[in-house]
Amino acid sequence: MSTRQIMKAAYLSGLVPNHLHGRTQHKTLGARLSEDILVYRKRSRFFRTQPGRFFLREFISDRSLPLSYRTAIVARRRRRTLKKNNIACIPEQQLADTLRQSHSGFLSPADFTEIISAGLVRYCHLDVVRERNLVPIYSYAVLHRAGELLLHSKSKYAEARTSFAERLMLGFPIPLCHDDMTLFDMEDHGLANAGLTAVAIDLDLEFSAELPWLEQSAYISGLIPIPDRSGQIDLVGVVNLEAPGNFEPTGRRLAIGDLEWVEPEKRNHKSRAFDPWSRFIWREFPSLIAANR
Repeated sequence: MSTRQIMKAAYLSGLVPNHLHGRTQHKTLGARLSEDILVYRKRSRFFRTQPGRFFLREFISDRSLPLSYRTAIVARRRRRTLKKNNIACIPEQQLADTLRQSHSGFLSPADFTEIISAGLVRYCHLDVVRERNLVPIYSYAVLHRAGELLLHSKSKYAEARTSFAERLMLGFPIPLCHDDMTLFDMEDHGLANAGLTAVAIDLDLEFSAELPWLEQSAYISGLIPIPDRSGQIDLVGVVNLEAPGNFEPTGRRLAIGDLEWVEPEKRNHKSRAFDPWSRFIWREFPSLIAANR
């Protein structure tokens, strides 16, 4: 059953306590189930039959049930690799036309879905994107915790771009590529999952109890065309992730540093201390990094 189906059955059976409230209880349930599976593995009372579907382990040997109900999927380990091949791009003219129609200066998730459905996404090596008048697409994951945002920086060994290295960063950037789109996230081409992967690898959260919470909370708020000094455009998809209130990243990876939680309205940092994307997003589109949908 999906988490929505589980919650509906629980309400119909009178099993939900009165103190529970909220419009996204199914997401909280999904995070709890995912955390239980992650922590206890085969000792968990639950397992996934497919992404977003859960079943009880006590029935895994019941041959009277369909095999699909009794087969646990294996979660794929996320890997952070330097992406340059098969980068997702959109032709400059199509992007300009879509932006004119949106009247907002950015693309909504629905706009991006239409672009994908229309077959406008192309793939090429990152080094030849500009030669073909294409705009590369990036995922930029922003991590939230109880109304605060996580700032960080990357060493010059982890970030080749000189204007980004050792600067304060609002998000975790990663190019979107063909392999990010799977059967289960075709609508956004895997944009949310790519951002989640960047955060999980950079903060060493691949097998942490917090990762299921981040996975359940991930959502795209918009895709922003950001120009550089030469006028060339990158299309940056802002992915928001909500961490548990007690979450504190350890920063074990040497390439990531200067970890700091800040309240957006009380930030004291000079704008020039930030990387170009963070400066642009914070100045032009602060609503796209809001902590809640």
